[in-house]
Amino acid sequence: MTLLQKSLTENIYMVFGASVPYAIQAAPDTVHSWGQPRSQGGLSWATYKATVRRDGVFSGAAGLRNFNEELFDPISRNLANGWERAFQQQLPVILESFGRDTAVQLRRFHEAARGRAEERGINVSGLSTLSSQVIVHARSVEALMVNIGAKITEIQREANRGFTPAIVAAMRSAYQACTNESGQGSYARMKVIMGTHVEYARHSMFHTASSTVRGALDDMCDSIKQVSFASVVICFIMYLSISHLYEWPGSSILIRWARTFVSTLLFDACSLSISTQEISTRIKPILDIMHREYMRTLGKQRFYVSFRFTLLTVGQ
Repeated sequence: MTLLQKSLTENIYMVFGASVPYAIQAAPDTVHSWGQPRSQGGLSWATYKATVRRDGVFSGAAGLRNFNEELFDPISRNLANGWERAFQQQLPVILESFGRDTAVQLRRFHEAARGRAEERGINVSGLSTLSSQVIVHARSVEALMVNIGAKITEIQREANRGFTPAIVAAMRSAYQACTNESGQGSYARMKVIMGTHVEYARHSMFHTASSTVRGALDDMCDSIKQVSFASVVICFIMYLSISHLYEWPGSSILIRWARTFVSTLLFDACSLSISTQEISTRIKPILDIMHREYMRTLGKQRFYVSFRFTLLTVGQ
């Protein structure tokens, strides 16, 4: 389980599990309260009718009433603190730590490459280019963190608004049936219709609402997993840059093509417009070509191992 998934599980998913039974238990009393005398907080016939006609939401002289939110209140009340803790406190720290750790790895990678090149005296002039590229890649990581943070904010807002539509969908048939009631005794019949419907629907609609939101958050986690793949792409660009230090015969055109191709992958990953599977599928041919070209020209077993390791890393 990733840190992101752990945060969502502890602060949100576990609240779902603990709060849904309370919502199921409270639903009949909530519905019953709508039909109580006005002196006890109930609604008049006209307000009740106007509310069901508008899918459970109506703002009149007595103020706003939202049947859907009132039914979901036992869950939303318990969820508020955990939701804020996950999305306002823990997730930003996770992203910041990821960016910091990735930048550290890039610097370590660069220092190791520079040390090997200086020891061997191979194309030392290329070190300045490599140093500048470290800065570029670090900025790419920063851009990645910004985009991921914005994506999380967007998704969590949409997810938080996803509870009510699920309740509305579960209650719509009752709202429609109550709307169709008219004539003498219609208020009493509306209350019976609503009570009977909720008695049945309460056992599934809260699970459906929470599952809908959890699905959206799980999709968010899948999108954020692209961060790790983008990091692999960044490190792979470093491999291509360092390859200049080894002066492969006739490889400069190949390297320029591969760097352009992988840079496009990085851009797509930063904007979260590409799936992890697509990144893996599109980057494998580059690794295979680079490996095949190198083995054809120099045949160094050491670089073969390096490329195969990178290939396995990207494919995970």
